[in-house]
Amino acid sequence: TMVEGVRLARRLARSGALRAWDSRALMPGPLVRSDAAIARWVERNAITTYHFAGTCGMGEHEAAACDPRLRLRGVQNVRIADASAIPSTPVSALNAPSMLVGWRAAAFIQQEAAERPSSLAS
Repeated sequence: TMVEGVRLARRLARSGALRAWDSRALMPGPLVRSDAAIARWVERNAITTYHFAGTCGMGEHEAAACDPRLRLRGVQNVRIADASAIPSTPVSALNAPSMLVGWRAAAFIQQEAAERPSSLAS
């Protein structure tokens, strides 16, 4: 939940690795302590301003969710054809890059279909 996320962020900020940087949560601030108060703060302040991408990043390495031809690793006949395949966010406006990924996926599918022998008798 978002409340758990705020609590985790606070724990991380107090951790030894970040303490040296004098890290502290600026928001919701030290006066917002109870779960109910954190939940109210989240309800009033949480907004979506980022376009998420890269959750199924493509690449040659084993950790990549899909290969460079957008095929989902470990599953047959499934491709990733949206911004989730982009390994890192290139720009904040992801409309054009997302369309490009979709077009590339369609081109890969068409190319592979053309290379397969037809199952229909002539």
